[in-house]
Amino acid sequence: MNEALGLLEVRGLASSIMVMDAMMKAAETGLVDIKKDMGGGLVTLVVEGEVSAVTASVQAGIAEAERASEVIAYRIMANPDPQTRMYLDNSYREKKIVFGKEAFGIIEVYGFICAMTAADAAVKAANVRLVGMERTKGSEGIELIVALKLAGLPDAVRGAVDAGLAAAAEVGDVISSNVNALPCEGIYPMIQYTNLKSD
Repeated sequence: MNEALGLLEVRGLASSIMVMDAMMKAAETGLVDIKKDMGGGLVTLVVEGEVSAVTASVQAGIAEAERASEVIAYRIMANPDPQTRMYLDNSYREKKIVFGKEAFGIIEVYGFICAMTAADAAVKAANVRLVGMERTKGSEGIELIVALKLAGLPDAVRGAVDAGLAAAAEVGDVISSNVNALPCEGIYPMIQYTNLKSD
């Protein structure tokens, strides 16, 4: 069984260090990643452990962030799907993900935690693969837009996109979504492309 994951997105590197310190002191959790290169001054802290420990850690982080900075979003994933986890622990970089003749769906949201929440719900809802994730530039005042890309049979992709949209709406704002039952081979590289770093 996967360990639970706790995600907390805050503004600013200096405050994120204090927040992570509070999180690690609050409960026995392990550091998975500090995503500080997403852009917009946003930093996403990711910890793992038992659900109760992760919950206590995130709650302590929220309290510190509210004192020192700003809480953008947070999420406890009690049982994250392995496809979701690989984008949180960066193991997606070691995997070759290939898109073939299959349907494709995309969900575009504000914020990394919102995107991961949508991704986890989508891959759990239907037999689909998470084949790409991409950070895009927002306009002024919109720090971080993330698009996640799904592949599978058309009905499965539609169901996954619907589930992802519902989950994303609980955490943040959805920008757009689309399902293409038969994409042109010329866009395959765009579908499987992943870039989670700021430009």
